[in-house]
Amino acid sequence: MGAVPMPNDDPQRPATRGPSLAKTQRTQTAILDAAMAEFLEHGVSGARMDRIAHRAGMAKGTPYRYYPTKEALFEGVVERAMDERNALRDTPVFLPEETLGQHFRRVMLPVAEQLEASGRASLARLVLAEGGASRFLAETYFRRIYEPTNTYISTAIRMGIARGEACDPRLADNPQLLVASLWVAMIEGGVLNPGEGISAARLLELQISFFFP
Repeated sequence: MGAVPMPNDDPQRPATRGPSLAKTQRTQTAILDAAMAEFLEHGVSGARMDRIAHRAGMAKGTPYRYYPTKEALFEGVVERAMDERNALRDTPVFLPEETLGQHFRRVMLPVAEQLEASGRASLARLVLAEGGASRFLAETYFRRIYEPTNTYISTAIRMGIARGEACDPRLADNPQLLVASLWVAMIEGGVLNPGEGISAARLLELQISFFFP
């Protein structure tokens, strides 16, 4: 949270303006970028706020004005990962004559194509590595990314079925089957076979074609 300006009690003295919205957003972006780099290098448990401030090129106390705890900072990183180029937190909207397969290709493939470049894959692997020891990390990721994605898929499938599209309704109850390909790609590309792993978008395309031929 940013600093709150004090009211101006002297009518003869010009009011002191706080930082502009654009500057606040730049500062928050710098903090989140630095935090992500720190988390990936040292883990969330080993991360330090003073090093994050140093990475961001600001005073040690500045990150605390926006994120009072390391946990709040991690939540900010997760929230940004879900917001950037990711429609999977919204209510599904179908284009005219769009089938379920076409819809999931349009909405999910751009996310899969940017999985590594956006940092979302690294974030997921970080949660896998530390989530067992920190329920906060696991629950934050579950609440902010994992659950909304599954809910989106289930909702879209039920909408498609209601429109008369042929689809096994069990998939609506088990949306994890559709996103499993992304987890396989993230683990293979980042852990089992770094740099040589299979494309997440390619795996997802195959998975979509199996369920929605």
